[in-house]
Amino acid sequence: MAATPQSSNGSSRPRSAATRRRATAARRRTTARKTTTSRSTTTARSATARTASARRSAAARRRAATRASANGGTSVANGSVEGIAAQVAGFAESAVLVPVGAALELGDRLVGALRPWTAPDTAEKELKKVQRDVRRFERRGSTARNRLVRQVRTRRNRVTRVLRKRRTQVTRLVRGQRRQAERTVRQRTRQARVQVKRQQRQVSKTLQQQTRQTRDRVQQYV
Repeated sequence: MAATPQSSNGSSRPRSAATRRRATAARRRTTARKTTTSRSTTTARSATARTASARRSAAARRRAATRASANGGTSVANGSVEGIAAQVAGFAESAVLVPVGAALELGDRLVGALRPWTAPDTAEKELKKVQRDVRRFERRGSTARNRLVRQVRTRRNRVTRVLRKRRTQVTRLVRGQRRQAERTVRQRTRQARVQVKRQQRQVSKTLQQQTRQTRDRVQQYV
């Protein structure tokens, strides 16, 4: 009777341990499901929040860009008006200053050109310089004239040679044509004379034959 209770206690202990393990596994699965669900919910909430924040930032940027473009257009318009006014003022100032500067420059050049002639020494130097320039111009003009005369003479000689050559060619051609025509006339004259002589011979023969025949007929009748 003492052995029976021990066997019942030994079988109940493994059952309770298996039950505890199953319960622990069930609690772990439940905890994992809850953790996964909470994580997905948190992720969805954070994504929704990020999307809303991005939309708000984009709208704020658009509003800022609109304000900046409006302010920029106004500033560009003001700047363009100021630039046009500055350009007009610059043109007007140039139109006034350019003739004045040109007149002053011309006066300075005239004074600089006449100043050497005011003193005797500088006037003599300027006179010698002018004489040197005149002689240089004269030499240059003489050189240009001689070059032009040589060119004209060369062209005239070339034209004369060409005309002589062509005249010689024409003379030779005419002479050759005349000789050929004279030879042709002589040949045809000789041919005509030969033909006339042949015709004369034939006529004389024909007359002689007819004369013989007539004599023979007359003798026959007599």
